[in-house]
Amino acid sequence: MKMRIIAGLSALVFSGVFHFGSVANPVGAPFRTLHQFNLTTIGEETRLLAVLEEFNQLFAKLGYPEVRYRLWRVQEGGPGQLNYLYDSLWPDRATYDKVHQDSGYKALLEKHLPFLQQILKDEVYYKYVELGTRGPKK
Repeated sequence: MKMRIIAGLSALVFSGVFHFGSVANPVGAPFRTLHQFNLTTIGEETRLLAVLEEFNQLFAKLGYPEVRYRLWRVQEGGPGQLNYLYDSLWPDRATYDKVHQDSGYKALLEKHLPFLQQILKDEVYYKYVELGTRGPKK
């Protein structure tokens, strides 16, 4: 009986994810990516800031200066929380795909992949889509 209830709840959650994903992901909508993870030393923080800045310079060179990776550190929080995150805001999926398929992006990723894999080994990754709350029109 317990297994049947768990299976039923899993099916509801699973179908809800697909339903909400398809409804709340309009084509061309801005979206944000968010990586949460832990760093253990200031050296890792300093190095990650430098790596992210290399990517930001590439984004600007490719014509997308508004797209930036930004690093954040938890200021207040409880034990067990992931203490860092970096995020980026993308105007649309086409821009995200174009940047991630660029040979310069791939070269930077390859250059820094061992370090990124080391620090992001326990990351939690999210992608948020904007729902259109842009404020009053001017």
